[in-house]
Amino acid sequence: NPLSLEKVPKNMKTEELCRLAVEKDGSAMQYVPENMVTDELCKLSLQQNGCFLQYFPQDFKTEEFIKLALQQNGQALNRVPKQFKTEENCELAVKNGLTHVEYIPEKLRPLYITSIRKNHQKNIADICNMAEKQLSLIQKVEFNRNDKENYKLLKKQEIYNSIFNEIRFHFEKNNGNDFSRPHCF
Repeated sequence: NPLSLEKVPKNMKTEELCRLAVEKDGSAMQYVPENMVTDELCKLSLQQNGCFLQYFPQDFKTEEFIKLALQQNGQALNRVPKQFKTEENCELAVKNGLTHVEYIPEKLRPLYITSIRKNHQKNIADICNMAEKQLSLIQKVEFNRNDKENYKLLKKQEIYNSIFNEIRFHFEKNNGNDFSRPHCF
């Protein structure tokens, strides 16, 4: 388990051990001693999830790594130091899936609210489409509670119905917002 790097005493951690841990799980960066952090480790970590930027020492939160993080995951903007929350980086975050306007500095928010709402709507629509496809496949099966495979499908159907209900609740709760409902409702 790469996260067991946390339990390895500092004097026993090697660059090779740290690299292996980060290769397997980029969040292991949080347990790499600062003197062993390298550009290579940072890149390995960010390739897995841009939000792992939060585990980098301040000296490694550079423009280059911030851009890599935002290209991999727009949500990483909430891990970016204030001085790097520029119009260019905010735009990069929005293009790569940022859905939370509160991560953008107030003075830049008006530029991105519409794009963020579209991203949010697209994410919800993708979930709906996936659930809809699964439900249509499941509904074609005749259920027999005594048959283990059919019973598993019935359980899946219950899970997807639950997803629909949660999404419906979200839209009802936010009906003051101008999010349009995905086609599955």
